[in-house]
Amino acid sequence: HLESTVLAFEYVVHLEASCSDLDCSDVDSSAISDEIETAIADAVSTGSLANNLRSSSVVASSIIASVTAGPTNSPTQAPEGWYPDLVTRTGTCFDDGNLPSFMRSNETEWLESEKED
Repeated sequence: HLESTVLAFEYVVHLEASCSDLDCSDVDSSAISDEIETAIADAVSTGSLANNLRSSSVVASSIIASVTAGPTNSPTQAPEGWYPDLVTRTGTCFDDGNLPSFMRSNETEWLESEKED
């Protein structure tokens, strides 16, 4: 008796940018988001995502029949508040919602409602 189940996953991509050679305020985050979505869609449509998943795990290799992907219905809201620039160490704070990955695990520790000097 063969059974089939669809496992649904939501994912969030956190991209940490290094802005040492350019001004990150000029970066078009929606264009980067579009490129990531296109790369994922291409990996799904060509079968390379399914193949990579099958080859990465014994369990996955035995259960993955196919992989499909699409946009999530509930996009992740960017964190709100000020956080210190500990990556490029400019001595300032940002409120752009682009916390470095190490801050995302404990946002309440890093985010402030007001900018502090």
